[in-house]
Amino acid sequence: MKKYLLGLAAISLFLGTTSCTDELVETVNDGKNAIEFRTALGKQVKSRAAEVGISNLQTDGLTVFSFYAGSTSRFNTFSLTYSNPNWTYSPSVDQPGTGLRYYSVYPLAITDAATSTSATTHSFEYVIPGVGSQVDLIAARAATDESAVTLNFQHILSQVNFAVQGMSGVKIDISNISVNGIKDKSTYTFETGWGTLAQNSGAPTYVYPLNATALSTLAAGTSTNVESLKQTNGGLMLMPQTFGVAGDGTFGFTFSLTVDTDGDGDFSDETAKIANKQMTVNLCDFDTKTWAPGKRYLYVIDFTSFLVGGPITFTVTVADWADDNHNTVAETLHVADATKVSIEDAIARHSTANGTTSTLTTFPIAVANALGAGITISTIDGFDSGDEIRIEFLDNASAINFGSSVSGWTLTPPSGGRVVTLKKD
Repeated sequence: MKKYLLGLAAISLFLGTTSCTDELVETVNDGKNAIEFRTALGKQVKSRAAEVGISNLQTDGLTVFSFYAGSTSRFNTFSLTYSNPNWTYSPSVDQPGTGLRYYSVYPLAITDAATSTSATTHSFEYVIPGVGSQVDLIAARAATDESAVTLNFQHILSQVNFAVQGMSGVKIDISNISVNGIKDKSTYTFETGWGTLAQNSGAPTYVYPLNATALSTLAAGTSTNVESLKQTNGGLMLMPQTFGVAGDGTFGFTFSLTVDTDGDGDFSDETAKIANKQMTVNLCDFDTKTWAPGKRYLYVIDFTSFLVGGPITFTVTVADWADDNHNTVAETLHVADATKVSIEDAIARHSTANGTTSTLTTFPIAVANALGAGITISTIDGFDSGDEIRIEFLDNASAINFGSSVSGWTLTPPSGGRVVTLKKD
């Protein structure tokens, strides 16, 4: 058995993103043990915790562990600490041979996070904490027979933020934004990622911390910009997951809208057009139905269509950690009476929204009662090629009894479910 103080000639530490910009690189050597540490950080990200940067690693240090699955398994844990300009480690590590694996999690201590180590994998269980305790969790794994080891850190949570489209002449008051009913518990395996998702203790609620300056700007009714509601460290750091059905998760908020009808810039003499209305949005209604690790999701709330008779619209963009396409979804319109007229009226309201928000692609409708007999709609005006109207019925029988005679639209009946899709050719 060959014995080393550490068993490594070099360790490189990277914090990775899909595309690295603003790269900061630092290389130091401890001389005595000829161990070189290279720290390269991609675009830095702010979360509910302090910004993850080189200074965090230097201040807090890292816990790294190695695992050897030879004839005699060995599990070693050591700490990397920084004292300008050198990195040092302790304690000395006895490495029995090649074929080693190395793991690290920041900001958790690996000894706290470790739950399972086998000949081929290592994993730890994690529960998303309350908003004030959430962190930007990063993890790294390396398996190599070489003396130089690269620990390539990746963000393993999803960041969620909210914003509101400002409207000149409209006072917007918004509060109580929260993400509800999502999964908050899973086991992370370094080799494969997150495993089965669950709720740790009932359906969680995460209240989004709101930016007071942005709220004041929206309430002044002078902005036409998209106003970010994120505080300096205000993003929610949540478990990556997919939203397949309405019960998989929602976000909600309370809002009031006051219109400056006389154009004098004074809202004190106006009555709110909408006062303290509560809204809930199913996360499965968006084309982007998956929160992936290392991506930031921004949900933009837009009341422009709502003020002219259409629904509220919502846009989600995915950016910063990794790029993705954006998509826009309208508010789910609830139909209390399952008739041809009421469903066509909901479709007409969606058409109004499509006229004010060009990026809309999905138009959901929920029918509250069962169809006693079959109905066939005959009128759909507006919309763009590829747009989808998704109508969710109370049961499969009602969905089967729904039809459309409108040319230029393709109806997809449910396959054992309750949702009918109308897509414009």
